[in-house]
Amino acid sequence: MIEPNKQAVKNAHISGILFGYSLFSRFGFIAAVFYFGTLMIVNQGLEPENTFTAIYILFLSAMGAGMAISHAPSAGKARDSA
Repeated sequence: MIEPNKQAVKNAHISGILFGYSLFSRFGFIAAVFYFGTLMIVNQGLEPENTFTAIYILFLSAMGAGMAISHAPSAGKARDSA
C-alpha cells in the first residue's frame, strides 16, 4: 500500500505542475497582449479605446475557436454513431 501511495503522490505533483504551467501560460499570454497593446498606444499614438476593442475581439475569437475545436471529437463520435 505504501508504493501505490507514493506513485499517486508523484502523479499528483506532476499534474499540479502541469496545471500550474498551463494557467501561467494562459495568463502570461494575456499579460503580454495587454503589454504590447499599451506599447502600441504609447509609441504609435493609437487610440486606447480602439486598441482595447481589438484586444477584446482577439480574446473572444480565440475563446470561440478553442470552444469549437474542443467539440470536434464529440462531433466525430456522433457522425460515426449515426
